[in-house]
Amino acid sequence: MAPSARETSQYRWPTPLVLRLVGRITALLGAVWILGIFVDIGTGADVGPRGYAVALIFTLALLAAALVMLWRPPLVIEVTADGYRLHHLRGGGVASARWRDVGSAKTQSTPNGPVLVIQLSDGRRSLVPLTLLGARAAEVEREIHDRLTVGHGYRPLSG
Repeated sequence: MAPSARETSQYRWPTPLVLRLVGRITALLGAVWILGIFVDIGTGADVGPRGYAVALIFTLALLAAALVMLWRPPLVIEVTADGYRLHHLRGGGVASARWRDVGSAKTQSTPNGPVLVIQLSDGRRSLVPLTLLGARAAEVEREIHDRLTVGHGYRPLSG
């Protein structure tokens, strides 16, 4: 089904990827707490209630950030009728462009996994790691091709 002309599609990190990151953060926090307690007991340096309160506030802030990330995963790409915009991608190339400036879009294999390469007419490009999109990777590719076709003014042949 082709997207409507006014519709904006947002593609975010998949839940398993977010859960893996939140799990690592939680495990790291637990290890830091255990290490901190051993250091406090072993050295005899009394951290006191203020030290524990600061550590607890820091821990709660990190856990709150992790819960927000679970509730609303980071945005990877936003696709509109006019063009696309990349979000939170380091080394992704061109952050946004209009469809009329895009020459092609194709999937390419890299050592880090498949990447959607959006090649602009002037030679610049955008790279979208498909592993960041999980099961929706094929949907993103299909929508970008549909939007690119409409953006260049192509219409299906009618019989």
